[in-house]
Order: sequence, then structure tokens, then C-alpha cells
Amino acid sequence: MRQPPAHVSRGRLVGACTTALLAAASAVALASPAMGHDVLVGTDPPDGAVLDEAPSAVVLTFAAEQAGVGAEVVVTGPDGGSWSEGTAVVTGTTVTQALAAGMPDGAYAVAWRSVAQDGHPVTGAFGFTLDAPEAPTDQPSAEPTNPGTGEPATAEPSVGATDATVVATPDDDAAEAGGWSGWHTAAAALVAVLTAGAVVVLRRSRRG
Repeated sequence: MRQPPAHVSRGRLVGACTTALLAAASAVALASPAMGHDVLVGTDPPDGAVLDEAPSAVVLTFAAEQAGVGAEVVVTGPDGGSWSEGTAVVTGTTVTQALAAGMPDGAYAVAWRSVAQDGHPVTGAFGFTLDAPEAPTDQPSAEPTNPGTGEPATAEPSVGATDATVVATPDDDAAEAGGWSGWHTAAAALVAVLTAGAVVVLRRSRRG
């Protein structure tokens, strides 16, 4: 059997390889748009974020529109309970999951599932941490005010036991004056008695 020339066999081999490569490239190009439907391009809150305020919802954003069914987002808190409220809402390229109020501080895990327009489901997970500042508990006491005027009330100084004792104690000068008045009265009375006695004696001597 006659063999074909070497240069003919090599040419056919190169052509076959080229055709196969072009076919593979076409398949990849056709498959890329479909695979793009399943790509998650962003989340809110971002993965690994530390928040000082509890979010009201978790939002997933995809590279292309998602199907309106089959989406699910479960947010698990530090207490082990689910903080997802209601069902996930699909709008175009986003999937939104509302969260319940009163979320405690700690780490949260978000597990999600979505379905692309071509029916292919995709799943994933990420997390964030809530570290909200504590609210102040000590409140300044209100200063009492006078009724009607609204001005700060001024407390009247109270009289203590010591002050009352001092007020009740008579003054030293007053005590001395009281004592001198008593002696003066007694002396006047004594003079009056002596005078009366002298008069009686004088009258008796005249009669004798």
C-alpha cells in the first residue's frame, strides 16, 4: 500500500488540531454567560464587616438577574437563633432578606441560596459582627425649680440644734443687768424699812 507524502499527513494533523481548538473556544464562550448568572459580586453587609449598628436587611448582588423562586437567606446570630424575618425578596440581580429588630452583639453567619434564570442553583456563606456601643445609663438629676417661675429653687438655711441653743441663751450683759436690778430693788426696800423704823422711834421719844 502506498503511503501519502509526509508533508500531506502533517498538514492534515495541524488542520484537525486547529478545528478542535476553535470548537473548544466556542464552547467556553457560549458557556461563560450562563455561568455568569451564578456569580455573587457583592453583599451588604460586606463579608467580615464589624458594624456599630444592627442592619435592617442582608442584600446579595449577583452578576445577572436571578429567578424569582428558590432564593433563601438564613442569618444565624450568636445565640444560635435565626434572625431572618420573612422570606427573601428577589428583584433583578439582588436578593434581599429582612432582619428582625433587637439583634444582640456578636458574630453572625449568613447562609444563602439563589437560583439563576437558567435554573441553576448556587449557594454560599459569609459573616459579619455586630459591636454596637452601649447606651449611657446615668442621667443627670434635674435641678428643682420654683413653681410658676421655672427658676432654680434655693434651699433656705435650716437652724440646727447648736444655733437654737445659742439663740436661747441670754446675753452676758443682759444677765449682769438683771442681777444689778435685783440688788438695787433689795437695797431700796431695806432703806424704806429703816426709815420707817426711825420715824416710829422718833415719835415715841417725843411723847415721852
